[in-house]
Amino acid sequence: DIVRLRLDDNGKWRLAQLPDIQGALVSLDARTGRLLALSGGFDFNLSKFNRALQAKRQPGSSFKPFIYAAALEEGYTPASIVSDAPIVVPGKGRAWRPSNYGREFKGPMRLRTALAHSNNLAAINLADTVGLRKAREYTFRFGFTPEGVPDDLTMALGSGAATPYEVARAYMVFANGGFLIEPEAIESLALRGEELHRFEPPRYCPGCPPPEASTAQSMTASGLSGDVGETSGARRVIGSDISYQMVSMLKDVVRYGTARRARALKRGDIAGKTGTTNKQRDAWFSGFSTDIVAVAWVGFDHSAPMGKLEVGGRAALPMWIDYMKVALAGKAPGYYYRPENIVDVRIDTATGLLAQPKAENTIMESFRDGHRPKTFAPTADADGKTPERNKLF
Repeated sequence: DIVRLRLDDNGKWRLAQLPDIQGALVSLDARTGRLLALSGGFDFNLSKFNRALQAKRQPGSSFKPFIYAAALEEGYTPASIVSDAPIVVPGKGRAWRPSNYGREFKGPMRLRTALAHSNNLAAINLADTVGLRKAREYTFRFGFTPEGVPDDLTMALGSGAATPYEVARAYMVFANGGFLIEPEAIESLALRGEELHRFEPPRYCPGCPPPEASTAQSMTASGLSGDVGETSGARRVIGSDISYQMVSMLKDVVRYGTARRARALKRGDIAGKTGTTNKQRDAWFSGFSTDIVAVAWVGFDHSAPMGKLEVGGRAALPMWIDYMKVALAGKAPGYYYRPENIVDVRIDTATGLLAQPKAENTIMESFRDGHRPKTFAPTADADGKTPERNKLF
C-alpha cells in the first residue's frame, strides 16, 4: 500500500523500491483475434520472461465458466439447482475437503447465482454431476490441453495450468458467439514500404444458417449445438445459444457478484470472472466487452502467497478496469447476438421453476427452447417455506 519514490539527478521521480510482484495483461479484439495489447511483466530490462505468453499458472476460479458451459451443453440451465454443500473426495493419502472462500456453505442454489458468487463447492458438485470426463473434455474445445487440465475434480477450481494468453483466447469464444480463433499479432508484412502479404482476419457469422447440410451434420455428430455459420479461420466450438447464456451469467458476475468493481466502467456489455488460487498465490480477472477481451494476472514468480485479501477482485480487477477505461474510450456499448432459440421465462428465484402468478421473488431467465421449466414453483406453506426445488436439469 506504500509506494516509495526518490528524486533522481535529472529531477525526475523514480521508484525507490522495485516491486517483487509481477503482473501480465493480454488483450484481443473480440471479433478478429487481433492482439491489441500485451504486457509480460514489470520491466523487460529486469526480466526477459514474458509472463503473458510463458507463465503457466493456475487459473483458479476464472476456469469455472468452462465447467458451467459444459453443464449447459448437457441440458442444465442457468436456473438449474446445484448443491453448494461440503464434499469429501477420497484420495490415496489424505482425503480432499474443499471449501468456499468464506468457509460458508449456501446449500442449494441456481447456477447463475453460484457462478456470480464463485462458490467453490457448487462448481465441484456441478462437475461431479455432469461427469468428470465430459466436463474435462469439453474444456478442450476452448483451446486448453489435456496436460493443462487435471483428470480429477480439482479442475473445477482451476487447479491446472494456463498462460494469460491461453485464458484470453478461451474467453474470446464467449465474446464472439462460440468461435475459437487463434490470435494474430502480425497484421501485414512489407519490404521497403511495399506490402508483401496481409493477414486477413477470420470471417464468421454467429447468426447465419449452416452453409451446407454436411457441415450441420458434422456439428450434430460432434455434439455441438446451435447455428454453424459461414466461417473462414474461425472454428465453432460451442453453440451460439450456450455462448449467449454464458455471457448473460458472466454479466451478473459484474452486476452483483465478485467483480462488482467493474461497474465503474458504467457499461452494460461488460462480463467476466474473477480468479483466485490457494493462499492467494494467483489473482486473475478475465473479462470482455462486445469489442475487446482482456485478461489480467498478478502474482509472484515463485508462487508465494500475496496475502489473504489479495483475491482476483482486489488485486487483478483494478488494473483490468484501468486498461479497459482507455481501450473502450469512445466505443458505445454493444449487443451480443441473441439466437432465435433463446426464450425468456419468469421463474421463482428459490426453486428455478416457473413463477406462480403474482409471486414476489421472481426474475426473468433465459432458456434454450426445449429446456425451459415445465412445472410451477410450489406455493409457500404456513411457515413461508417452499421445500421442493428444481431438478438439476
